[in-house]
Amino acid sequence: MLNANQHSRTGTGEKNSRKPGSMPLRMFKKDVFTLGLMTVCFASFFTPAHYAVPGGVYAIWRAAMLVVSVLSVILYLRSCAITMRWACLVMFAFSYYLLSSYLARSDGSMLSAYAGFCKICGFISLMEFALSKDREMALRAFVCAGIIMCGVHYLTYVQYRDVVGGMNPGISILYGIETTQHWFFFTHDNGSVFYYLPVLGATWYRYCDSNKGLFPAVAASALTLFMYWSLWSVAAMLATTVAAVFYLIALKAKKSNARIPVSYRQVLFGGLLICAVTPLLNASDFLSSLTALFGKPMDGTRGQLWGLSWACIAASPVIGHGLEAQSTTFFKLGIDHCHNVLLQLLYTGGAVSMVFFFLGLYHCCTPRATSENGLSAGQLALCGSLIGCFIAATFDWYPDMVVQYAPFVLYAYSWMDLKSIRDDATTRVERHLPPRRGQARLRKTTASRSALHDQLV
Repeated sequence: MLNANQHSRTGTGEKNSRKPGSMPLRMFKKDVFTLGLMTVCFASFFTPAHYAVPGGVYAIWRAAMLVVSVLSVILYLRSCAITMRWACLVMFAFSYYLLSSYLARSDGSMLSAYAGFCKICGFISLMEFALSKDREMALRAFVCAGIIMCGVHYLTYVQYRDVVGGMNPGISILYGIETTQHWFFFTHDNGSVFYYLPVLGATWYRYCDSNKGLFPAVAASALTLFMYWSLWSVAAMLATTVAAVFYLIALKAKKSNARIPVSYRQVLFGGLLICAVTPLLNASDFLSSLTALFGKPMDGTRGQLWGLSWACIAASPVIGHGLEAQSTTFFKLGIDHCHNVLLQLLYTGGAVSMVFFFLGLYHCCTPRATSENGLSAGQLALCGSLIGCFIAATFDWYPDMVVQYAPFVLYAYSWMDLKSIRDDATTRVERHLPPRRGQARLRKTTASRSALHDQLV
């Protein structure tokens, strides 16, 4: 009986044994399905502009994004511990879109306000849920979705770059102005940087921490730089160039296995300082001379806009003016938004939303992601995208382009080495999954034989 028991154990072990690092076909199919599902979910937040796709497709896309948002919030609340950054960013969205609109009695569409609130909450929840369950797969899915969707935008750039207004040539008639910008798949050229920089930062972060994807990172960065320089989109051009410098430093730090003596909070405060100082220097000769080098003098629309924005903010500094109708904002400012992240926060959501916004970004620096020796190469790549987004947000900003929040949430999870994540996540998931029927019967039979053997011995 002892020999039979030993034979059953060794036989079972030989039957189920496999080479180290190999993956059963069933698990491989499950991983491919999970990766595809995550990719589709992330891709739903890369929303095309209303003029870029047919009306029916646009409506279905937005509906799918809202469904993903609601499901992501439910999954996050059911299976994850609520973090301070999640709570602060949700409160930012609530105060920016809903609280300010109700208290200020704004004339904007409340349906749009609820949609904006749901979109921000959904994307943050999806990032938190996916990264907490399987960080390596979540990062790969986000990179895949970003490269695919940014690739579509790039194709529209190739096709419409020589057309005034791009895919939206009627923009000059609508606003009654001459425009030098181009509108492509996502939005106009400067606005699209809030999609490109997070994807570039995630791609470089994945390479620096797992040694995978160097070619996509280099190729995507080069093509993005070429696009913005060829369009002479100054804000996006400067933002992407600064971010590219960070990526190169991160690449060098990875090869030398060195850490950069700078912290996330220094990068955060530096970016916010740039956004705050630039409008304050609105009337200075220095800023006018600097922007004139790029053919964008500050004595035009942007300078007047910031001056009018400060005057409107002073009228309601605490709760802001809420989400207004476009015609109302046009009447006050001469354009539909403030073209600066801090001014836009104060104008629409007031000091309340701005405080929650700062706290949410601040708490993305978790204790585990903080090191006295500075930033790793992957963390530096993410910070490059952060500082690039702040430079772009100095001159233009849209809170509902939710992909821009991805580098902040990724940084909160950057303390774990991606090389060991997959094995740890797989072991953790398998430990909590109920055994399949055949496996349960086999374990029960083996346990009973072992107990009988112990009694006989």
